[in-house]
Amino acid sequence: LNPNIFLAYRLKAQASDMPQMSFITAARNNLGFINKPADGDGVLRRVRNFYIDATGRVKFSLGMEIWRNYLGISRNKLKVSNQKGIFLDKKLILSAYRGVSPLNYLVYPREFTTIPAYAVLSGKINPSIFKHKIVLVGATDRLIHDYQFTPMGMFPGVTIIANYLTMMLSGRFIHNVPMVLNILIIIFLGVLTILINKKMKFSLYSFFVFISLAAALF
Repeated sequence: LNPNIFLAYRLKAQASDMPQMSFITAARNNLGFINKPADGDGVLRRVRNFYIDATGRVKFSLGMEIWRNYLGISRNKLKVSNQKGIFLDKKLILSAYRGVSPLNYLVYPREFTTIPAYAVLSGKINPSIFKHKIVLVGATDRLIHDYQFTPMGMFPGVTIIANYLTMMLSGRFIHNVPMVLNILIIIFLGVLTILINKKMKFSLYSFFVFISLAAALF
């Protein structure tokens, strides 16, 4: 059996929708959840990296487990903090408050190599093309209804996980701006507006300049 097979499951309030035990045994207990927090408008802008259950046990997402395995990082080297995120050998590698972090969508679904399942099962595909690669198995047909709203449009669920892995492997994260910095920027824009108003003596123009600068930054 291949030790690098990971199975997905969904976290629930009382229990997890776990795969059948025969599949769990085949994957040697390499499991990861796929829950992703959607915002109020239903758009997936964030991803859950880990979850700490009532017993204090840490559970990692499917993407995090695949990333860890691909780079050969043992699970016991990863430490988590609900307030800060995930640490590797005492170094913060991913800022994730309560396990959640912004998801950087770097690749459109069409830019991933997609191979139909029937082509693999019928032997029309040379298995060597999968060597040394991360292979995600999932549905991309709209008939399956596994499409989610993202800031980039409608994405199949499997390509959202692929984007997560792309973000983790490239290190191109989205960082939240601290509230203090937001306040300083607003103060700066306010002072700039006053200076423009005094120089041009046209408050309506300076008002539009202020609004334009604020919109560009936020």
